[in-house]
Amino acid sequence: MILLIGLVTIGGTYLFVTQYVQTVANLSPFEAGLWLLPAALVMIVTSMLAPILVRRVRPAHIVAVALAVSALGYGLLAVAGNLPLVVAGFVVVYAGVGPMMALGTDLVVGAAAPDRAGAAAALSETSMELGVALGVATLGTVGTAIFRAAGVGATLEEAVAAARSLQGVAGQELLEAARAAFGAGFGAVAAISAVLAAGLAVLAATALRHLPPIEATPPAERQDAVTAGRPGA
Repeated sequence: MILLIGLVTIGGTYLFVTQYVQTVANLSPFEAGLWLLPAALVMIVTSMLAPILVRRVRPAHIVAVALAVSALGYGLLAVAGNLPLVVAGFVVVYAGVGPMMALGTDLVVGAAAPDRAGAAAALSETSMELGVALGVATLGTVGTAIFRAAGVGATLEEAVAAARSLQGVAGQELLEAARAAFGAGFGAVAAISAVLAAGLAVLAATALRHLPPIEATPPAERQDAVTAGRPGA
């Protein structure tokens, strides 16, 4: 569940971040990719650090802190009003996403019996892909509904094209209104994601608290620890 909902927030937020850098900030696809590169690099680094830290620190603590960091990043995105702040918020989000994804998959596979490790890995991957898709669908719908409520067009791209076809003050006013409406939708999606991430941090801290550091626990014992932590076990 933590992986699924965590990827819901990523899917929805990524949809709006990419639109922001290309349509609001008016960057080319190549320039937008360069601006988003730091977030990808940070996620790679934190994903590699998490398996090292989990040898000495309980998974619950690492995953909870990572999700709390992501919540802070979403909070920054919710109030960001320019490109540097959007990129900074996205970097913070991805700093927390890396450990969540790396350890989430390891915990799922490690909790399964050896002969079912493949099925567990497939379930983890499916959960992540489903989470991203649900995030695009649900949070994307929320942000789009807020944008359309402003009455500037069906989509940001449509509004920008209409503004560019106009001349003078009318076109500039429509463009500013469209960007403001998009910012409202983007901010709402980021705020929802922040709340969800904060809730997941609390859930991880409580639901995974019985798991010891991973390297110190043989797979069989880790499976027993996960089973013991389930309700009714």
